[in-house]
Amino acid sequence: MGEGVQQIQSKVSAFKRKYYLNLFVRGSILTLALVAGYFIFASLVEYNLWLGKGLRLVLFISFFLTVAFCLFLFLREPLRWWLYKRGLGEEDSAKIIGRYFPNIGDKLLNVLQLAHQQEPSALLDAGIAQKASAFQDVAFDSAIDLRENKRYLKFLLIPFSVILVLLFINSGIFTQSTQRIMQFDQEFSPQAPFEFVVQNQSLSAFFNEDFTLQLSLEGDALPEAAFVVNGTQRRKMEHGAAGKFAYTFERLQNSATIQFEASGFFSKP
Repeated sequence: MGEGVQQIQSKVSAFKRKYYLNLFVRGSILTLALVAGYFIFASLVEYNLWLGKGLRLVLFISFFLTVAFCLFLFLREPLRWWLYKRGLGEEDSAKIIGRYFPNIGDKLLNVLQLAHQQEPSALLDAGIAQKASAFQDVAFDSAIDLRENKRYLKFLLIPFSVILVLLFINSGIFTQSTQRIMQFDQEFSPQAPFEFVVQNQSLSAFFNEDFTLQLSLEGDALPEAAFVVNGTQRRKMEHGAAGKFAYTFERLQNSATIQFEASGFFSKP
């Protein structure tokens, strides 16, 4: 294979490297834009609606599905080429180069096809050299302008501008909602207008004996009913004085993790 053909192939390789770099830059911008957009959507939904465990799990899984979708749609080709060297061959590259340089497209393809002939000869090398001389000084990778990706930055600027504005208005929109989405297996409820205060000095009890749990609600607006929640069981507490409630566990057999509920608000476990 002549030196001229090797130079042509080297320039085709340089074109492929820049071609995939261009795809990677564009794909990265679009991926970040879509992921940031989903992050805003999920945060606003959870912050305002206080979703249950199941729906928060859906939001959590959907985030990774969104990332996977973007990787497949926008970054699959450059990653496959960099990691596994699978992608454009020389002839495919020549066809793409021909779109940018119509006057040399067919000649370049013909040179590369001739260079792969099984029986090289001096006459064949001379013919290749003559054809290659027409574009030997053309830098194929100059057809790819990375600066053209600037037009995609607007898709990235919009969600990040929204994030900055919302962070300035109320950072809890992202911090609180993100925490609840990541801890999708825990129960959360909006901030209650009152406080749950356990009156018992100790929450230890003797086996097989009764134990009375005493609760006080403190705040401006006090509900008329309160409940003890243990797993799927929800038991109504006895209402005494204003904001005072009690519930007696009879003949305790096992320890338990409980929550209080009042007017749709939950205490911490």
